[in-house]
Amino acid sequence: MVSEASFQGNLDPEVTRSFISTFHGYGNLDAPTWFIGMEEAGGELDEIRLRLATWYRRGKKPVEDVADYHLALADVMPHLGRNFRADRPVIQRTWRGLMVLALALRGRSYQREDLRSFQRNEWGRAGGGELLLELLPLPSPSTSHWYYGALENLSELSDRKRYKAELTPKRVETIRQLIRQHEPKFVVFYGTSYIEHWQDVAGTRFEDKRHLPPARFGYAEAGATRYLSIPHPTYTGLNTAYFAGLGGFLKDTA
Repeated sequence: MVSEASFQGNLDPEVTRSFISTFHGYGNLDAPTWFIGMEEAGGELDEIRLRLATWYRRGKKPVEDVADYHLALADVMPHLGRNFRADRPVIQRTWRGLMVLALALRGRSYQREDLRSFQRNEWGRAGGGELLLELLPLPSPSTSHWYYGALENLSELSDRKRYKAELTPKRVETIRQLIRQHEPKFVVFYGTSYIEHWQDVAGTRFEDKRHLPPARFGYAEAGATRYLSIPHPTYTGLNTAYFAGLGGFLKDTA
C-alpha cells in the first residue's frame, strides 16, 4: 500500500503507472451524459502526488465519485475540498458552463445557487447522471508543466510530447470502447483544438453548427449517441445563454 511518505519526495512510479492504465474519470459509467476534456488540472508537484496516492489508497477505482475523492484530498490539503464543502461551495470555473448545459438538458434551473447545489450533491457522483472523462490521464497545472519525466522505467513519460504521442491513441481507443459498451445518450467534448481526436472517438465527423451565438459547435450522431464538440468552457466570450442553448439543443434531439 502507498503510505504517507508518498506525499513527500518524488512521484511513485507504481502509482503513476497504475493511474495511467486504470483510471478513467469521475461519476457514473452508466450516466446518460458524458463530458470529455483534454486533461485534469492539477497544482504543483505535492498536489499531484497527493491526487495519485489518494486514488491508489482508495482502491484504484476506474471511476471515482468526484466529491468523495476531493473531500478525501482535503484531509491533507483543505483547499482541494472547497468545491464540495457544505457551506457555499466554490463553483469550479471549467465545470460551470458544463453544469449549466447539464441542467438545461434536464430542464432544470441553472441559477448560481442551483449550480452550487448541483456541484456539491450531484455532479460527477457515483450514482449520478454525468460522467467526467479526460483524453489524457495525468493531472497537470498547464501544458507548459511536466513533472513525470524523471520516473524510472516509464520512458513514455520522458517529456510531454512523447507522452501525448504514445498515450493519446490508447486513450482514444479506451474511451471509444467505453462508449460502445455503455451507450450514453450524449457525449460532450470540450476543447476544439482536439477535434480530430474527438472525431476518432466518435467514429464520425462533426457537422459545423453556427446558429447558436456566441460560438459555433460541432454535432454528430453515431449509433445511439449524440455528440457535441464545443470550445473549452473558459474560452473568452462564452456565456450562460450559450451553454443553456447547448443543453436545449441536445434536449430537442432526444
